[in-house]
Amino acid sequence: CPTQMRLEKLNWKEIVNLTSSCAAMKKWSQVEAGARQLLEMDSKNPWGHYFLSFVSVSQRNYTLAHWNLDNAIELAPKNALLKYQKGLVYWEESKEALAIKWIELAAKDDKSLAEAHLFLGQLYLRDYDYKLASQHFREVVRTRPSNKEAWNGLEICKKNGVSVEEQGKSESPRELAKASSESRGEK
Repeated sequence: CPTQMRLEKLNWKEIVNLTSSCAAMKKWSQVEAGARQLLEMDSKNPWGHYFLSFVSVSQRNYTLAHWNLDNAIELAPKNALLKYQKGLVYWEESKEALAIKWIELAAKDDKSLAEAHLFLGQLYLRDYDYKLASQHFREVVRTRPSNKEAWNGLEICKKNGVSVEEQGKSESPRELAKASSESRGEK
């Protein structure tokens, strides 16, 4: 994430990538600059609103964060990442029921959104709902077979009596990892 962002000559995808790296580093002024440039380039692009929601959360302005996410979701209603972010904002506000609702929507809309499944798996594990936790952890390892948190969660579920059959799956963890790597073209 550069200190001085020269965004004028970049296309929107480059700005999204750059702004995303700035968000990961919590450099909120650069995130805001990237978001505003995205909105200036195309007011119908949801990513400007998405990134402004991060800035708003960093300022604890949850109303503005939700407003930005509502705009982003209106522009891209099938984008699960936007719904996941809305759930995280509710979580930040300690509104657990709304957080779970939005994160479950995101996980349902995009089975490959590992972050949503990992979040839900950990949440259900916390609540001792090992069957639901196991289902979400299995979705994580399907797309990210090296995710240790998901494998650890599956092991805890197994130790607490959740069998593979109870999950409606027939694969062993080894078969699951193999199927996951094959689906990504690995051998």
